[in-house]
Amino acid sequence: MPHTRSKGSPPFPESAEPERDLHERYRLLRARLAAIIEEKKVHVPPLFSDMNNHTVHERASDGVTGARSSITRPEVANTNNWQIPSYIMTTITSATQFHGLEEEDAPGHLSRFVRVCDTFNITNVNGDAVYLRLFPFSLSGRAASWLDTLPQDSITTWADLQAKFLKKYYPPSRAARLREQIHSFRMGPDEPYHMAWERFNTLRSRCPQHGLTEWALVEKFYNGLTHETQVMFNTAAGGHIMEKKSVPQCEEMFESFALSEQESPHPKSSTSATRASSSTTRGCTR
Repeated sequence: MPHTRSKGSPPFPESAEPERDLHERYRLLRARLAAIIEEKKVHVPPLFSDMNNHTVHERASDGVTGARSSITRPEVANTNNWQIPSYIMTTITSATQFHGLEEEDAPGHLSRFVRVCDTFNITNVNGDAVYLRLFPFSLSGRAASWLDTLPQDSITTWADLQAKFLKKYYPPSRAARLREQIHSFRMGPDEPYHMAWERFNTLRSRCPQHGLTEWALVEKFYNGLTHETQVMFNTAAGGHIMEKKSVPQCEEMFESFALSEQESPHPKSSTSATRASSSTTRGCTR
């Protein structure tokens, strides 16, 4: 069968240097494309811009300076006076720490922190400037992480910081639980008296808004004691303690009895109980 082939001219003229001609065609094509882009004002962003100039780790840490803080610290007029005593920093970082644990006392932490800071004074520097700069050093663990998660520069005053701290670690639900524990206080059957008294006082200090008057607190504590302990107090008072003693006298007896029991080598023995009762009586009849 005879070979048939188109007699027309080839799509591209034959060239003695086809490779050079191919590069020339690409060059002309790129030039035309560039002219069209310029004419139409089409923006073609670079594929990798300047990222090729940075390592992956550099890009991952881009913008991280370590200077972020949720606290906006007040300006100090005379920075030459701004010097925190070393003992203050030592006390705060070692003895005044709050970790954000369930059993910790948030209002108590604020009180202790302020007491420490109030032991020194810096001329022309107000309390907010001191408290806002030092409070972060009193937090550790979860509590320190919590402060770091707050929006940057969202705290501008000490009152604002206290409010946020108490909202997080002393919400109304926790205050309600402590208040209920005060109202339903009961001394354990095997609980030493001095530990029951300490536990009751701890509840009082952790829940200032318990809503009870001083006489009601005395009554709550007495009614929560075991029968044997109530008898001891009534004997020491020469009758029913609620009828014989005033509120300050009752509290003095409660405290005196606890101290006497702690000093006794065998607080549960009848001898120790008698000695505690005698000591309490002597201390309350002045």
